[in-house]
Amino acid sequence: RTTSTIENVSLLGGLITATTIKAVAQDTYKSGVRTRSTAGSGLIGLKVGGLAVPVNTPPNTTLPLPGLGRVTINEQIFANPGRTQVNGLHIVVTTVNLLGLPVGSDIIIAHADSSATSF
Repeated sequence: RTTSTIENVSLLGGLITATTIKAVAQDTYKSGVRTRSTAGSGLIGLKVGGLAVPVNTPPNTTLPLPGLGRVTINEQIFANPGRTQVNGLHIVVTTVNLLGLPVGSDIIIAHADSSATSF
């Protein structure tokens, strides 16, 4: 189980703000059964472009970032074999921008990664 928590967030000149961003990834392998969980992951007080994002927004929701690109919130990746990844925010820069960030940049905020396998 890994956890990453970021508080009092202000990114990209205030384009994205949040009170708390939390990523949790947990993998268990017991008696031949593998389980995974992202319970506890979420965002509190998230605003994107000044607009509030509801706490119950589904994982892997992608929102536009005008003049910059896009952001995926509570990104949950279930890779095989046996790996769980959670990114609180995953920002992708897709356009030339006033911040000078290179097109193609990936910015990850609050990352948790876990895996479990049999011995």
